[in-house]
Amino acid sequence: MGKEIEIKFLIREDGINYFTEAFSNIFQLDKNDKYSVLKKANSWVIGNGDVVTQGYISVNSAKNIISNYGIRPDFHIKEARLREVYGKDMKSRYYFTLKSDGSMTRNEIEREISYDIFKQYLVELSEKRIDKFRCCANFQGLRGEFDVYMGRDLFVVEFEAPSIEILNRITPLGNDVTNDPKYKNRNLARDETHRSSHFWNKR
Repeated sequence: MGKEIEIKFLIREDGINYFTEAFSNIFQLDKNDKYSVLKKANSWVIGNGDVVTQGYISVNSAKNIISNYGIRPDFHIKEARLREVYGKDMKSRYYFTLKSDGSMTRNEIEREISYDIFKQYLVELSEKRIDKFRCCANFQGLRGEFDVYMGRDLFVVEFEAPSIEILNRITPLGNDVTNDPKYKNRNLARDETHRSSHFWNKR
């Protein structure tokens, strides 16, 4: 069992930029030159990142995977997620994740699974899915996950740390939306805009 302790910053959404000077400094550009900052940041994420396609299944549907992999959750399961990560090596890896409820701190269990297991849930996943590019980089000693979403104008950055105290010391890169349920991926996955993505539809 593990703990997910994370903070999430909103960089851009629906044509509005929220990034801070600290974000623009990562790309060595003037914060006031918003077009250049976003262009460079987007190009970096899309050009260097993995394609992450993830969806959510019911807890009841997840019971088969829990049993097959001998998982013994010691918390109330709020969400069950399946994720495909298509890397720069043109290979896919598949993951099953269980999470409890919460905002900055949650219980979490993750296992790598086979495609044979993953493909059994493609129909259910197609209804609650998101697609994004993800590129990782270190910032102030923490690993940041820079996500550019497909099918909508959304850019966020997430950081995980061993404690809330460490996260609270990080310089904000944008608006802190950690406690806003709108930006939880399971809620973003209900948005119709994500269903137009073609990545899984080619299966």
